[in-house]
Amino acid sequence: EERDLAAVHEQARDIIEAVKRTSAICRDLTGYSRRTSPHEDVPVAVNGKLDEALKIARYASSFHDIEMIKHYQPGASVKGNPDELLHVFVNLITNAVHAMEHVGGTLTLETRLCDGQVNVRISDTGCGIAPEKIPEIFEPFFTTKAPGKGTGLGLYNVKTIVNKMHGVIAVDSQIDKGTTFT
Repeated sequence: EERDLAAVHEQARDIIEAVKRTSAICRDLTGYSRRTSPHEDVPVAVNGKLDEALKIARYASSFHDIEMIKHYQPGASVKGNPDELLHVFVNLITNAVHAMEHVGGTLTLETRLCDGQVNVRISDTGCGIAPEKIPEIFEPFFTTKAPGKGTGLGLYNVKTIVNKMHGVIAVDSQIDKGTTFT
């Protein structure tokens, strides 16, 4: 009888936590969707955007058994649309986490200032991308995910936004070793 009560208490606590998490997600997502500003480019603090993307990605994916490493160079800033840059980072972080879903691994976020440019690297130690698939990953509707799991528009949108910001996106991947998007 007493053990049952303890179990009920624990379940109630879990439910309250889940509700808090859900309302936080809703708050963040409505903020995220409402903020879409007109097409004016503004200076964006890259390190802060990566942290914000990390927060949003944590809601969407399980970070179970994933170690986080951050190497941020202070003062990394680019001109662009903050919401679009956030979209890029959420996408790349979520993909990285999915690549390590069942095995765990390390997610590394890195920013570096180099000749007036900002290099952002998002690396995972996940399943990797087959070399023959790499030329296709930025194509619209291309996905390696199971049917119903991905739209195949994530990396296409990422590349579109990066191009619009006069940036370059590159990928380096090895099967069973991991992937880095720069």
